Amino acid sequence: MQRATASPYLHPGASVAIEIENREVGAVGELHPEVAANFGIEVACAVMEIDLDALQELPRRRSRFREVSRQPLVRRDLAVVVAADQPAGQVLAAVEKAAGQDLVSVELFDRYAGSGVPEGKVSLAFRLVFQRADRTLTEEEVTKATDRVVKMLSHRFGGELR
Repeated sequence: MQRATASPYLHPGASVAIEIENREVGAVGELHPEVAANFGIEVACAVMEIDLDALQELPRRRSRFREVSRQPLVRRDLAVVVAADQPAGQVLAAVEKAAGQDLVSVELFDRYAGSGVPEGKVSLAFRLVFQRADRTLTEEEVTKATDRVVKMLSHRFGGELR
């Protein structure tokens, strides 16, 4: 999960805190211009900080493996408008759960706020990849899974397709 960072050495509009299991374990973003100037840095500079001790204290998760499929995969991109203060990580986790067992991956590939998106809202774009090991998925199966995700986004997050 990610949220705006409070790290004073990072630019407030171009940085995020990194959270795992509701625990902050780091931050990433652009170095604050005043901090950069104090060190004589004249170009934009990215900084990433990870608390390795905090990572070590997190519960271990069992690795999950899936058979490599010879069947074709199907990609679907969805852009949904949600409240700007809604953590993208929560939406991503809900999408993964709602998509069903044929989902092999989901990624958040865009976050946009600006022209065309209402004030106080943000557009999140997800790429869903579906595949089975034993056979090719039908268009109907993929559409059903995608519709299930869209319905969940609407009910749980008040999301609207963009």
